[in-house]
Amino acid sequence: MGVAKDYYDIVAARMYAELLGWYRFRVANEFVLVGAIEGGIAGIVNSRLVDRDVGMSSLRRSA
Repeated sequence: MGVAKDYYDIVAARMYAELLGWYRFRVANEFVLVGAIEGGIAGIVNSRLVDRDVGMSSLRRSA
C-alpha cells in the first residue's frame, strides 16, 4: 500500500478489504493466489465461484 503511483495504493487497499472480508467469513467460495519474487509480492489474484457456471475474479499486480 506504500506505492502511491498509478493507483496501486488504492488497489492494494481494495485487495486488503477483500481479504479481510474473506477472513471474517463475509465472502463465500473465494481463494487467493500470491506470486512472489525474491521475497516481494509480484502479483495477487483473487477469485470466487458465483455458481456452477459463473466465476468472478480480479487481477491485482504490484508496482
